[in-house]
Amino acid sequence: MRPKELPSYLRVGKDVHAILEGKRVRSQNVQVDLHVVRLLEFWKLHGFRLAGTKAKAIEVLQEVPIGKDIRIVRKLDRLAIDEEGTPVLVDWKTASSQWESLIGHSDIVPKSLTFQTACYLIPPEDIAPYKKAWPTELDFIVSTHESMHARCYSTWRDRQAEKEFIEAAQVVAKATTFPRIRGWNCKWCIYASACYETKDWQDEYLINMDDRGVPEAYGDDE
Repeated sequence: MRPKELPSYLRVGKDVHAILEGKRVRSQNVQVDLHVVRLLEFWKLHGFRLAGTKAKAIEVLQEVPIGKDIRIVRKLDRLAIDEEGTPVLVDWKTASSQWESLIGHSDIVPKSLTFQTACYLIPPEDIAPYKKAWPTELDFIVSTHESMHARCYSTWRDRQAEKEFIEAAQVVAKATTFPRIRGWNCKWCIYASACYETKDWQDEYLINMDDRGVPEAYGDDE
């Protein structure tokens, strides 16, 4: 499910991804085109290349088993090889400002250490197009409104974080209800109307469907 009317920041990110995936040539939004230029400039300047054909390395949808009766579904922006020949996953990001480091620890960027990193670096059953091993590095390449150049935040596979992610997934799988956390963040939540079941809230959303005609709970439905 997704809102029919996306907030501007989500529309920008969605349009940027569509262009990077080759679904569109350009947009009518100057900011979108600037993000695309910066991200591709970083990609080329730092010698990244696709790990396989476009079909097998751009916007790759995977289902990965992580336990009994639990499979995670993930969509990877790019499966790549860096300039040193190391297998890496690349995730494009757009943001209003640079991601902040932990105070006193310039090498720790909390925003890059989310469940996304743990989720993406779990090896799938089929590691193709990689031949020897699934990447242990995820590079978030981020373009912001405040900088002329994109920046990369590299993260690596962390077995403890992975364990915590899997345990959290198991808890969610067993849950019979959704734990609503209501507070000041509701102001920016795109699902607030559905959560509060405001009048005619169903009219504000569309159901995402995948290629199999199955409702999605993730990503976009371009």
